[in-house]
Amino acid sequence: MVSFQKYILFFAFIILCMYLRAQELSLDKQIERIDSLQSYNHVDEAYKEANLLYSKFSSIYSDEKYLKDKLNVMLLITEIQVLRNKWDEAGEWGYAVIDYTDRYNFPDIAYSAHLKLAIIYEQAENYEQCLNQINKAYELYKANNLKKLFSTYYIRKACFVVISTIRIPLFILQKKG
Repeated sequence: MVSFQKYILFFAFIILCMYLRAQELSLDKQIERIDSLQSYNHVDEAYKEANLLYSKFSSIYSDEKYLKDKLNVMLLITEIQVLRNKWDEAGEWGYAVIDYTDRYNFPDIAYSAHLKLAIIYEQAENYEQCLNQINKAYELYKANNLKKLFSTYYIRKACFVVISTIRIPLFILQKKG
């Protein structure tokens, strides 16, 4: 009788593991779908789905093992808000990501969040803060050896240099005249 109970518990455990793995695969698929919608410029639909998925992190995916996925969804929402020209909301999401990454030590996600905030500040023509965010991303790269992410730093830095050198003189002229 005891061995029969062990088999039942073993099979229940296997079924539970399969269920949890299926949930993780479903989560990955949802994130991929949102990213795809965003890539094909369906930003309003991507925003709705990302918010719906984000709300699931307080119920279905509330376990701490899903924190990195939650932060990636928050980064997606930041990107989507940038594409929707909702700069204030994008900034709020970006800084919320940084708050989490500081608490739970996810330097790769913090790196991406700083570069997204740099885009926001660049659009607001706040070049000092833009450069500040780019430098914070660089510091994270150096401190954590984030080699696979470093190309995005160079792209953002190059865009900053080009845009700031074009816009700053125009901005100064507009203030004088």
